[in-house]
Amino acid sequence: RAIALFDFEPENDNEYRLTAGHMVWISYRHGQGWLVAEDAITGDTGLVPEEYV
Repeated sequence: RAIALFDFEPENDNEYRLTAGHMVWISYRHGQGWLVAEDAITGDTGLVPEEYV
């Protein structure tokens, strides 16, 4: 699991919006600099920048 350090606004449909302080589960690394994250409450998934968590 990881905690979002910064807010992140997605630019693409496969990315996930982060709010600083929000907990997400990290499934795996997807390409350079991206992680697949799952919302710990809703189960929604998407890509997040690695440096944001």
